[in-house]
Amino acid sequence: MLLEVSDLRISYGDIRAVSGVGFALEKGELVSIIGANGAGKTSILGGIMGMVEVRQGSIRFKGREMSRLASFERARAGMRLVPERARVFPRLSVQENLMTGVYGLRRKIDVGRRIAGLHELFPILKERHGQPASTLSGGEQQQLAIARRSFRTRTCCWWTRSPWGSCPSSWTRSSRCSPSSTASTA
Repeated sequence: MLLEVSDLRISYGDIRAVSGVGFALEKGELVSIIGANGAGKTSILGGIMGMVEVRQGSIRFKGREMSRLASFERARAGMRLVPERARVFPRLSVQENLMTGVYGLRRKIDVGRRIAGLHELFPILKERHGQPASTLSGGEQQQLAIARRSFRTRTCCWWTRSPWGSCPSSWTRSSRCSPSSTASTA
């Protein structure tokens, strides 16, 4: 089991945002958390990443309890969150933005191979590699932000808006994320 969340409870003061949520995520799976605005979707992801205080519950990642670890320790373990409206460097090209993700990793990974894989997953980034990131649409910038962060982990990444929009047929691209697992909220 890659990620197991059990009986997650999150409150903001007296307001209960999340009550008793649980799910499991296997390697290679795509899981969506769907709900109305204010239903707690982003709070769940914030709790998993340690950015929101979890009042009760268990968060196990690759068999290790994460509930009491700081966000940076969870990130070090291989967990990532790409928030809605993730930032890109607007004056840098798409390719230059991608290369900021490999800072300090050039000797550890095959950069060319990794970028080729990202271009397969996000074809628009290959098409627009020389363009300034500021010329991309919001969804394309989200794809760029996810791609840039994927250099740091091949384990698990969450985002608060699908980078492929609301068309389920386009979600099949996510199966090529392997060995990563992904989860999104809609």
